[in-house]
Amino acid sequence: MSAEQPAEHPLLTALGYSPAHPDSLAQALNLPAAEIYAQLLELELENRVAALPGGRYQRVK
Repeated sequence: MSAEQPAEHPLLTALGYSPAHPDSLAQALNLPAAEIYAQLLELELENRVAALPGGRYQRVK
Protein backbone atom coordinates (compact mmCIF):
# COMPACT_ATOMS: atom_id res chain seq x y z
CA MET A 1 0.00 0.00 0.00
CA SER A 2 1.52 3.35 -1.01
CA ALA A 3 0.93 6.65 0.70
CA GLU A 4 0.23 9.52 -1.65
CA GLN A 5 2.25 12.71 -1.34
CA PRO A 6 0.08 15.70 -0.46
CA ALA A 7 -0.25 18.25 -3.23
CA GLU A 8 2.23 21.08 -2.92
CA HIS A 9 0.86 24.37 -1.67
CA PRO A 10 0.18 26.60 -4.75
CA LEU A 11 1.94 29.52 -3.07
CA LEU A 12 5.10 27.46 -2.62
CA THR A 13 4.98 26.49 -6.27
CA ALA A 14 4.70 30.15 -7.30
CA LEU A 15 7.42 31.20 -4.87
CA GLY A 16 9.98 28.64 -5.96
CA TYR A 17 13.31 29.05 -4.15
CA SER A 18 13.99 32.69 -5.04
CA PRO A 19 13.05 35.58 -2.74
CA ALA A 20 9.82 37.27 -3.78
CA HIS A 21 7.60 40.07 -2.56
CA PRO A 22 4.03 39.13 -1.58
CA ASP A 23 2.57 41.67 -4.02
CA SER A 24 4.25 39.95 -6.97
CA LEU A 25 2.95 36.59 -5.72
CA ALA A 26 -0.56 38.02 -5.42
CA GLN A 27 -0.36 39.21 -9.01
CA ALA A 28 1.03 35.88 -10.25
CA LEU A 29 -1.66 33.87 -8.46
CA ASN A 30 -4.46 36.37 -9.09
CA LEU A 31 -5.31 36.48 -5.38
CA PRO A 32 -5.83 39.43 -3.02
CA ALA A 33 -2.65 40.54 -1.27
CA ALA A 34 -4.32 39.97 2.11
CA GLU A 35 -4.81 36.29 1.23
CA ILE A 36 -1.16 35.95 0.20
CA TYR A 37 0.04 37.54 3.45
CA ALA A 38 -2.20 35.19 5.46
CA GLN A 39 -0.90 32.14 3.60
CA LEU A 40 2.71 33.30 4.00
CA LEU A 41 2.20 33.69 7.74
CA GLU A 42 0.82 30.16 7.94
CA LEU A 43 3.75 28.80 5.93
CA GLU A 44 6.21 30.79 8.04
CA LEU A 45 4.74 29.29 11.22
CA GLU A 46 5.20 25.85 9.64
CA ASN A 47 8.87 26.76 8.89
CA ARG A 48 8.31 26.36 5.17
CA VAL A 49 9.13 29.97 4.24
CA ALA A 50 11.29 32.66 5.84
CA ALA A 51 10.70 36.40 5.97
CA LEU A 52 13.61 38.38 4.53
CA PRO A 53 14.58 42.05 4.72
CA GLY A 54 12.61 44.29 2.39
CA GLY A 55 9.34 42.44 2.93
CA ARG A 56 10.35 39.51 0.76
CA TYR A 57 9.87 35.83 1.51
CA GLN A 58 11.90 32.79 0.53
CA ARG A 59 11.01 29.12 0.57
CA VAL A 60 13.15 27.05 2.93
CA LYS A 61 11.62 23.57 2.51
